[in-house]
Amino acid sequence: MSLTQLNQRKAEDEFTHLPYFLALKDYGTEKWICFGTLTHKYPNSATTQLERFRTLMDTIGSLNRSFGKRLHWVVRVEGHKEDVGKRSEEETRTPLHFLLARHKVTDGHKHQFTPAEACKFLENVWEYGRAEVMPFDPSREGLEYILKCPAGPKSEAWEDTVEISRSLMTYLMEKKLSEQTRLEIGRA
Repeated sequence: MSLTQLNQRKAEDEFTHLPYFLALKDYGTEKWICFGTLTHKYPNSATTQLERFRTLMDTIGSLNRSFGKRLHWVVRVEGHKEDVGKRSEEETRTPLHFLLARHKVTDGHKHQFTPAEACKFLENVWEYGRAEVMPFDPSREGLEYILKCPAGPKSEAWEDTVEISRSLMTYLMEKKLSEQTRLEIGRA
């Protein structure tokens, strides 16, 4: 077991800002298709950055007559501790890091992106700064990087703003309930 894996396991025990971390880990690396970093030309609040990210997800989703909230994604705004529900005067040029899954992207009923096409599309549509989006590589710990888990709860990144799409959150909760039901049936 590597040092990163040991730190990860320790972090899992203390993970507080994202209660579905273990479920995200079990989501399946084969489902992720894009890993990306988005920057802004000018300083913005975390709220503005997330609004722009959601718009980007709406744009790719709209090609399949879907909304961004129906796609499966997770995003972190690096360096922000603010409550996203409130406007903040604090503005920085920190990057967004995200993962996008194949749900309603590669298996859409109107347009079926390959991972490379989805990455290129996202890079071309992002108009607020630089976009570096690449096909997801399961050997590179993308989820851990997005969530900054190996560093643990003592790192500043632990307080960053993290958001999971509504559809992915629903999927994870239904999966957890389904697993609990199977366990209860198995015990009966």
